[in-house]
Amino acid sequence: MLHADSSDPYFENPAPVCTVSGNRCVAGITVLDGELYVARSQCCELDVYAPVGRAGAYLPVRQLDVQRLRQPTDVVASQTATVVYVADAVGFVFVVDPSGNVYSRFQVRS
Repeated sequence: MLHADSSDPYFENPAPVCTVSGNRCVAGITVLDGELYVARSQCCELDVYAPVGRAGAYLPVRQLDVQRLRQPTDVVASQTATVVYVADAVGFVFVVDPSGNVYSRFQVRS
């Protein structure tokens, strides 16, 4: 049985805290060092947003062009390594730093 944290102000009445611009489907989101990373379907760039004020708003700060990324399906951050991992539908995982440098690309076998 799952127990939800009822102290969360959005528990009973969820409300949007921000919107992310763009017209492509979102494949995955993650947060690294306070910045929001958004991977979009059929797109080789990661959109990076920074928080603004206390209202929960985010503004775009940069795009990271991930060379050879074709079909992102998810993205996750490692706070320890300060990188994001981007899964690609064609069988690869990319390791990218906040500047957009691709540290490695490894194949995932099914």
